[in-house]
Amino acid sequence: MKKKLIVSVALVLLVIVSAKAEGVVWMRSLENAQKLSQVTNKPLLLDFWAHWCGPCKKMDSDVWSKEEIKELMENFIPVKIDIDIDSKNASKYGARSIPTIMITDSWGNELYKSVGYKDKNAILKLLTNFSVNLGGINRANQILLKKPDHVGLNLRVAQKYQDYASVLKKEAKFSFIRRSNYYLKIAKKLNKEVANLMIDERIDLLKILNKSYIGSSKSVLKKIDKTFKKVDPKNEGLFYFIKYFSAHKTKNKTLEIQMLDKLKSNSAYSLYLKKAEIYSAV
Repeated sequence: MKKKLIVSVALVLLVIVSAKAEGVVWMRSLENAQKLSQVTNKPLLLDFWAHWCGPCKKMDSDVWSKEEIKELMENFIPVKIDIDIDSKNASKYGARSIPTIMITDSWGNELYKSVGYKDKNAILKLLTNFSVNLGGINRANQILLKKPDHVGLNLRVAQKYQDYASVLKKEAKFSFIRRSNYYLKIAKKLNKEVANLMIDERIDLLKILNKSYIGSSKSVLKKIDKTFKKVDPKNEGLFYFIKYFSAHKTKNKTLEIQMLDKLKSNSAYSLYLKKAEIYSAV
């Protein structure tokens, strides 16, 4: 563990020194880039390319070299992957046509993928949307790595991705929701072995909240009361928050106020009340 930490810190220092001297530094080792990402909590920006690729060279000259792009790239760990040299990773990520631009989390899990030339404005929007500090997710993932078959830990990581998605926009929001659903699916499968009904219900509620976050609030309000006729007391706060958020998004002021009052009625719901008050203030 100490050796890994020393290597990680050394990598951080190397990149900081290099960046000051040369501007943006593209790493070539995906493995080292992931280690650095886990230390700095920055997403990985992967550029699959080749020396013979004309559009790749055009992106180097017209996009990656621009100052406004370089500024945003400070929020990422950028990695150049030559598909002729690193065919293993090119195959792993399905980079059959180039340039292929990808954004992944600190463990290399795909969040976004785009094939073909992208102009400066498209990359500006992309980097802006995905400029996030992955600290909360990474801390939860580090714990999950020790017990990958733990229901609660998978659920915790799913909620972390969900929390990020709630404040992100466009492609980033959908990407983080997909990762959240991925871990909810694992938690659901693992929970079958222990048959904890409260946890099973919580997983289903979080899935519904994910639907509301990506724009299906109207549909959620139509189904939630029919699907959950009686909610476990430990899940009531989440249940009321889902109805609150969906009412807020559909501009159902009466229901929104009712659910806000519900969240205020019990100190056990304080976490969800804080989330609701953020939306109420907007």
